[in-house]
Amino acid sequence: MEQPLTLGVNWGKGVSPALDARHAAERVAQLAADKKAKDVVVLGMAGVTIVADYFVIASAGNPNHARAVADAVAEGMSEAGQPFRHQEGYREGRWILQDYGGVLFHCFLEDVRRAFDLERLWGDAQRVAVLP
Repeated sequence: MEQPLTLGVNWGKGVSPALDARHAAERVAQLAADKKAKDVVVLGMAGVTIVADYFVIASAGNPNHARAVADAVAEGMSEAGQPFRHQEGYREGRWILQDYGGVLFHCFLEDVRRAFDLERLWGDAQRVAVLP
């Protein structure tokens, strides 16, 4: 069952650097949506994998858009005191992965997202939220 995001949280500068994984996932999702990422989904991964507590998955229309979304998420999370630990795929811009500890952010080109279909692959995960 989908649960709404806590979008009323003030994510301005000065936010505590100790964002829990749920709030970090919500922030990543909102930052991606604010940069016009499409079909933003938050998957709760608890009990499914030890890799992360949440996956945030989003689509971009082209490599430049994917990089712009990744940049916006990285900047917003850094401002919140939680910079990514690792990033992959940025140069190509087809599937950008950012690791925020308990949250993995995946920004795909639409055709690449369909091909890898992480939502189906991790079908046992709980859909926590979906943003248009």
